Amino acid sequence: MASANTSCPPLPTKDQCFALSDGQCHRILLHRDPDNSRANKNWELVHQPELVRLYMTMVSFPQIRDHMKTKLDYCYKTYANRYKDWHLPVDRCEREQVVRELFTLVSSSSNLQTAASITSSSSRLPIRPLQPHPSPLPSPQPSQASTSSPQPYAVPSDFFLSPGPQIPLPPPPPQHNDVRNHSHDRMSIASTATWSSGSAQSAYTYFGDDTFSNPRFSMSTSNSSVSSFGQMSARPSMSSSRPSISSRPSFSSLTQRRSFKAAKHDARGGYWNDDLRVIPCGKDHSNLRWNTTFPSCQICGFSQWHALMLQAKNIEIDIFLNALMSLREMCKADFVGNHSLHFLMTAGVGMEYFTGLMNWDVVTSQNVFGQNPLHVLNPEGLGDNLISFLDWFKGREHPPGLLLTQRDMKGRTPLHTLLQHPLDRSMYKKVLELFPYSHHQLRSFDTSGRTAVLMMNKAALKIKSKSSSDYRKVQDGITETKLYQSTEENQGNSRMYGFHDIARGARGTSYIMGFFECRICGQTNTHSNSYLDQMICACKFGRDRNGPDDTGMTAAHAIVTQERCNNDPQMSPESASQTAELIQVLIPRNDPTLLEALHVLDREGNSLVYNVAIRGFDEILYYILELEQPSRRRAMVNFCAKGPKKGEETSVLAAVSSRFEEVLSSIRVSKVTADHRVRHRMVDKSNRLTKVKQLLIKYGAEMNPNITTRWQIYWPS
Repeated sequence: MASANTSCPPLPTKDQCFALSDGQCHRILLHRDPDNSRANKNWELVHQPELVRLYMTMVSFPQIRDHMKTKLDYCYKTYANRYKDWHLPVDRCEREQVVRELFTLVSSSSNLQTAASITSSSSRLPIRPLQPHPSPLPSPQPSQASTSSPQPYAVPSDFFLSPGPQIPLPPPPPQHNDVRNHSHDRMSIASTATWSSGSAQSAYTYFGDDTFSNPRFSMSTSNSSVSSFGQMSARPSMSSSRPSISSRPSFSSLTQRRSFKAAKHDARGGYWNDDLRVIPCGKDHSNLRWNTTFPSCQICGFSQWHALMLQAKNIEIDIFLNALMSLREMCKADFVGNHSLHFLMTAGVGMEYFTGLMNWDVVTSQNVFGQNPLHVLNPEGLGDNLISFLDWFKGREHPPGLLLTQRDMKGRTPLHTLLQHPLDRSMYKKVLELFPYSHHQLRSFDTSGRTAVLMMNKAALKIKSKSSSDYRKVQDGITETKLYQSTEENQGNSRMYGFHDIARGARGTSYIMGFFECRICGQTNTHSNSYLDQMICACKFGRDRNGPDDTGMTAAHAIVTQERCNNDPQMSPESASQTAELIQVLIPRNDPTLLEALHVLDREGNSLVYNVAIRGFDEILYYILELEQPSRRRAMVNFCAKGPKKGEETSVLAAVSSRFEEVLSSIRVSKVTADHRVRHRMVDKSNRLTKVKQLLIKYGAEMNPNITTRWQIYWPS
């Protein structure tokens, strides 16, 4: 943890690290895990002090493996995983920060002082701390363990409220938008948040300063549609005397007075401006100009309309509005479901551009990667309007605040991504106060096991070489965020027993004479200690159903990948049907806001469909595919995971076929060994894998899908 001054201690040298005593090494582990609840805490107990010393030296994990080869025989990935279990980050930037913190913690020991005097000539130069304190305000210094609790947290009990009054809306504009975006009962595509604002709000929300109104149109906040000013005359109109779009000359007759700055397109990684995910088509579209006609990309779906959105910052507002009119017939969505707002959000434009766009396209649904427009918001051009801008989106979907809490496929909410941008120091607190359940979001992890503060640390280091002022702004934001976290009430209750514990086989607290105390509701013998009853209780008490834990694992992935046994005397393994029951309780049919759990990846980057399919859970596979919209299913079954060799990828269908061959091989071996139990189990699994293959093919799975098939949303005709 950075100290209150503006200097930062250097990284310790190797001599200083190897001078650490065993007691100091154990003190380091205790500091990272004050509750002594870390996983694998007794793994190679004798060698743990030496492993801590090696961690502090900042050497790579292959070097740690080579150093320990004479004592232990593990691969370097095993060491990395054990450090993760012990709450020691393995990302190099985060590791440096933690090493400085830990070395400062134990540097008062005499042996370290001696080592420091010996090696002072070889000490490295000081580096600017990750969290300077430019103001004299006291900054709380919670331990890392307090912000890295091992399990996700509870959803406030007032979240699941009954829907507010519904007002009929005009029909949507005729374009190929996601079915969910225009349906009264369903909200956004692919994945939606498990918690949101529970306050009762009006079905219509608008800015008091007429932010999004104009003389011709006004907007509904309950669905993705636009109504005319005549239909909603109660809405105020824009007071400015801007000429109508139809009266403006065509953009071909106007000249741009701003210098052109191309948007950044990573054609191989599949990103626009480092944030918005698209299909990696391999063709650089950054030099395609909005005012020059070009054919849409046949791989990713990029069109002239999208170029207009991305280059809006280089265009005068009058030209931009006229261009919207001229290009209005073009398709607004690319192949992965990015609509106009996705592209314009990442351009960093001012409020007037969003006001103009709202007349033509207000689709806020998530793309196939789980990003809604707010996930990719660049607030650079909004200035002081950022809060009112976010507040409009807060009331747009039902339940209110949905767009501000949705998770993408990496488990990140719009708050996680927005805080990584450099803002004025006072703006960070306003943003945190606006977002629903901001304390819960700040504690939540992504699939890499990082919290919002850790993401901000990494973002600050990334921009440090580009802009020292932006670096300081993000550092100020870290300070404000931690101050805001310190104001949370009942911080001791943030670590709660929930879905992840159940998925890993926990059964609560049992006493003699058959008494069972549920660690969720706190009652004794109100229900059994079965996994199913515990899951129902966790749902009733609002535990977060899709938040990854500190290892990056969501509850859905944990249920599928972890083995459990029944509570009978034989400790029989849980059947596939029992596992399916747990998934059906976790993600019920009647709540589309939980569908994001189908799309968040696990810590290895595998999708839920992949993990379900290769384990032969045909009943679960059919259930989760039927939950999703038909336009999304083909991309789900054509997901590709990392292959056995570097750079290779394996489709779901190919992985299932490979697993099927392995099972057949095991059956042939069981004939020789006459192990009837193994044979029976393998025959049952082969039958289920056969059903899985049939389901995958039915929903459009291919053995070697191309890059477009893997990610494309097939809009209904």
